[in-house]
Formats: sequence, structure tokens, C-alpha cells
Amino acid sequence: MKSLILALSFAVMSTGLVAPIEAEAKRMGGGSSSGMQRSTPARTPPPATPAQPGQAA
Repeated sequence: MKSLILALSFAVMSTGLVAPIEAEAKRMGGGSSSGMQRSTPARTPPPATPAQPGQAA
């Protein structure tokens, strides 16, 4: 009976010690790469200029 109580108390204490560490890891980035990260808009090609007759080179 003592070993069961001891095992349960150990499980509760270890969970209580690990949970704040996981919360801090998520708050600090959760394993994403470090450095400045920017989101850039997708590049759009410039509009094609139609060929005008009479201006052949």
C-alpha cells in the first residue's frame, strides 16, 4: 500500500515539475528555428506589355 501511494505521489510531482517547462518551451518558440522570421507576399510577375505595330526594331 505504501509503494502505491509513493508511486502515485511521485507521478503527480513529476507531472507538476514537467508541465511548466513545456509551457515555457511553447512560449519561447517550441523548437522553431531561431532568428528573425518575416512573411513575404507572393511575387507577381510584371504585366506583359503588348507589342505595338510600327515600333519594330
